[in-house]
This record gives sequence, C-alpha cells and structure tokens, in this order.
Amino acid sequence: MYRSQRNYENLEKRLFNVPGKYGIPVIEPTHLKRKIDFIPFNYAKTIDHPENKGIHFFLDDYQFNRVWARPRTYLHMIQKFAYVMSPDFSIYVDFPLVIQLYNHYRKHWLAAYWQENGVEVIPSISWGNEESFEWCFDGEPHYSTVAVSSVGTQSSQEGRSVFLQGYMEMMRRLEPEAIIFYGDVPEQCKGNIIPIGSFQEKFKKFSITPQIDLKELNLMKKAKKIWNLYREGELQGIFTSSEISDLTGMHKNNVSNYAELGSLYKGIYRIEKADESLANEWATVTEGITAGARR
Repeated sequence: MYRSQRNYENLEKRLFNVPGKYGIPVIEPTHLKRKIDFIPFNYAKTIDHPENKGIHFFLDDYQFNRVWARPRTYLHMIQKFAYVMSPDFSIYVDFPLVIQLYNHYRKHWLAAYWQENGVEVIPSISWGNEESFEWCFDGEPHYSTVAVSSVGTQSSQEGRSVFLQGYMEMMRRLEPEAIIFYGDVPEQCKGNIIPIGSFQEKFKKFSITPQIDLKELNLMKKAKKIWNLYREGELQGIFTSSEISDLTGMHKNNVSNYAELGSLYKGIYRIEKADESLANEWATVTEGITAGARR
C-alpha cells in the first residue's frame, strides 16, 4: 500500500530536488513564438491538427485531475500540442492552506515533468489572498510568457480587489514578457496582454433562435450532448433558468412542446456557430434518448 500511495503521488516517477521552503518544482520560461488558438483540455483528444493548437486548464478541477493521477498515460497526447499551459488546480482562499499548497505543487510537478519531456509549457499564474503571496509565485519563471484567468473573480468588489492585487504582485515579481489573459480584462491590468475569450464569452454573441425544423434527424443526439455539457459545467451562463428547465425536461421526458424545442435549437445554434470543434462532435454522441422523441 505504501508503494502504491507513493506512486499515486508521482514520487516514484520523478522527485524534483529544488530549493525553497516548500520544494515547489521550477518551471522554465517559455516565449510565445506565434499566434495560436487555445482549447480547453477536455477537447484535446478530439481536436484536429494539435500541432497548431494550445491547451489551457481553466476548467473545474475534476475535468483534468486525471493528468495528475496518470501523467504517463496523457503525456503522448500533451506532446502533440504547440503549447500547453500548466494545469490550474484551484487555490481558493477558503481552502485549507495545505490543500492550496498541494494544488500549487501538483501544477508545478506536472509542468516540470512535461518540460523535461519536450513540451512547451506556459505557466498559469494563480493566487488567493495576500497571504498566498508567500508561496504562490514559488517556481514561476521570470521574463516569461504567462497565463492568467479572471473568470469567476469579477462578480463582486472583493473578488475584483483580490484578483487585481494578485495581478499587480505577479507583474512586480515575475515581470512577464506577455500575459495570455482568459476572461474579462479589468482596465487596471497593464502589460503586454494577449486576450483569449472564455467559453462563456464566446456564446454571448449568439442569441438568435433559428426556425424550428421538426425533421432534424440528429435532434435528440444534440439534446443529449447539450445536456451532458451542462452537467459538466461547460454551459453555465449560456442559458436562462427557463431554458435549462426545458432542456432538463427534454432530456428526461422527451420533447413535449415548442418551448422545449425552441430552447434546444437555440442551444444548437449558439454552440455550432461559436465553436466548430463542438459542432464536429455531434456525430459521435451516443444514442441515449428514444426515437419517439423526434415526433
């Protein structure tokens, strides 16, 4: 059991001997040499031409915990991409300190492991409150391209203040050459910022409901796909509560009225127009709802 537990924590795969109070593995600086699109990790297996893409991990932790549990399994896939951001394990201020430190360590262990295996890793910088500044920049490179996310931090004055304070501290300590910015960019944030839209921001542009076509052959496949994405947390903020209710009823009871059908088509339209990689996945969705739902 002891050896198995050590193996799970990846100590038998690689033990980095580094200076510092907490032994955080060091990430080498990376310089972005060309403009590329970044996709979330949970679409990495299905994307075409990964050599022209980058991966980000600005997702719920459960979406990518598997790269820590099985780093060798995912290494070959990771190596195919032009750039990979270090995995953004959460360090929320209400987490116990030991969990915050553990997540910071995991992020750096994976990033250093990937770099040793030829992956171009862009450091994802994250922080909690001011107390986290003692350790949250440990192992981060100076004068590198870095990545940050403001998603989930801008809805309250306290959240905005904590984010901005950490951003300023990052700029002071690390002096990054460029900042890949995921989510809304507060006007107080300065530097060589490269904005990339969050998943939610992509879909805010699309609000047109196309004409209903009852002969859509893949209707229920698409309904199930939308439902699964919603359950995985990918569609938060895209649908209204009434639309979510329609999708929920449709998934459980089949389509029973035009309101449900309209909500479904609105979702299909938004997703297919905003993200081609999602549209390409429709054909592979497992049949899970009876053919009678197409009536």
